[in-house]
Amino acid sequence: MLSDIYIALPHTLVLWSYALLLIFGLARGHNSLTAIAVSLITIDSLWNLNMSSQDMSLHIASDLVTIGLISVVFLKMKRGPFRLLWLGVGFLVFLGLHSQFNFTKEMKAEQDDTIDLLLQFDNTVALEQWIAKYKNKYEMSYPLFEPMDNSFLLDEYLGLSLKDNEDITSTLVALAQLPEIIHIERNDEVRINEALNDPQLSRQWTSEQHRLNDFHKLLADRQSQMKEKESVIAILDTGIDANHEDLIGNYKSTSKRYDTDVKGHGTHCAGIAAAVSGNGIGIASFLPPNSEVKVTSIKVLNNFGMGTQKTIIEGIIKAADTKCDVISLSLGGISSDKKELAYNEAVKYARAKGSIVVVAAGNSGSDASKYSPANSLGVIAVTATDTLMRKAAFGNDVSSIKMGLGAPGTQIYSTFPQDAYKSFDGSSMSAPFVSGLIGLMRSYDKQLTSKQAFSILKKSADIKDGLYIVNPLAAMQFFLKEHLGS
Repeated sequence: MLSDIYIALPHTLVLWSYALLLIFGLARGHNSLTAIAVSLITIDSLWNLNMSSQDMSLHIASDLVTIGLISVVFLKMKRGPFRLLWLGVGFLVFLGLHSQFNFTKEMKAEQDDTIDLLLQFDNTVALEQWIAKYKNKYEMSYPLFEPMDNSFLLDEYLGLSLKDNEDITSTLVALAQLPEIIHIERNDEVRINEALNDPQLSRQWTSEQHRLNDFHKLLADRQSQMKEKESVIAILDTGIDANHEDLIGNYKSTSKRYDTDVKGHGTHCAGIAAAVSGNGIGIASFLPPNSEVKVTSIKVLNNFGMGTQKTIIEGIIKAADTKCDVISLSLGGISSDKKELAYNEAVKYARAKGSIVVVAAGNSGSDASKYSPANSLGVIAVTATDTLMRKAAFGNDVSSIKMGLGAPGTQIYSTFPQDAYKSFDGSSMSAPFVSGLIGLMRSYDKQLTSKQAFSILKKSADIKDGLYIVNPLAAMQFFLKEHLGS
């Protein structure tokens, strides 16, 4: 909750300045000043909120009632230090209540995303003019994305929700004729890609195949020569069981509402990327004991493992804005548009903020270039390989992807909610395998780029039938010697 309050703070300060204006007007008996203050608070709330009318009314009412009560108490108090102290206390109360409505808004957006189309405009002026012109015809959502940096094109998108009797195809055709709209795409449904001394290490076939003990020995031998810096891997999924016995030591919370996982998919991915090694519990990952590499959760899929393009993009933006080093996406769907520009812009934004984006290539046994967000520009797409180190039968072909790799994705044993462990198949398991390795490299070199990471993994890979299959030990040896020069 503290993180939610922190994000809401700048806007709350603006409202609080209006509140001080109101208190001054009441204290001095200036009715016109009081009226101006109330008007400013109301206009600000109407302008900034993107809720239903009922939620908006509750929010404004809460702000006005809170400010009113603070003002009444202030006026009843005698002049002196306690009067000023009361203003400070009143501000903290107002901050908490105002932020709580923002928190409720975010939760509602996660649970009830009914947007059908994503519209991109040439600029925000044209967008706002279009909203004013068509506000009575369409149900709109704006701002659709709220990145901290608006120098990208993400603030030029508008969400459109269609009524049950409206045909999406005919609406697309009609909107495409409007010159101010430069791009339209469906808000596609996205879903999960299902398909040491750690006591259950023997159940991880990848530990023997990829010489996990030798991998950790390599790191231990170089430990005195290298210093780790914190590196954060964001799992954008169904959430993560933050209290799992084999994750808690490497877990960093972004928000409490992301720290549970009903479905279990996100927790399974987190264990592959960042299970605590050498703790005498459960399984092991590439991360050494007492590692500075942490895993965090940003929930973009619901408890059934489903989400939309909008929720995924919002998650990418949040991960980038919170300075995550690696963004791991074990999800996707078949592209319904030739170009999904919103995904491309979101990945571009994340990379500009310093994040490396790793995506599962999909499990349809087809071309990954037809699968989003694996086909987005700038991502490292990972397909599944089997126990014989061949592309899994269900794995998508990444040969047409600019940065495509293969990694284990069958019979992958990992963490599951409530201190359990399970085996799953799918490229969902392959992506965090690569994310964990890149996250570790990032802890030694915070300037490592997507292209550099891919180059290291490709040059050290095992090649089978044209597929570059990640070899973790060889990759780390190459990274330490050729990249770091140690």
